[in-house]
Amino acid sequence: MSDTAVVFRARFLTVSQVAERLQVHRRTVLGWIETGRLEAMDIGSDQRPLYRIAEGAVAKVAKKTTNNG
Repeated sequence: MSDTAVVFRARFLTVSQVAERLQVHRRTVLGWIETGRLEAMDIGSDQRPLYRIAEGAVAKVAKKTTNNG
């Protein structure tokens, strides 16, 4: 299976879904994206970003947050 096939099989979440899953505020998730702590794809326009985050990226951040907290 190619890397491209893996990307298309991944499940992507919205900022709100990630915030709910990790029990943090949406702005916290946006901050993580802006600082590079959380990988996300911007599928929006230049004027208004619209992020999608792979479940795997959420799991990595959750693990880091749990280990540091």
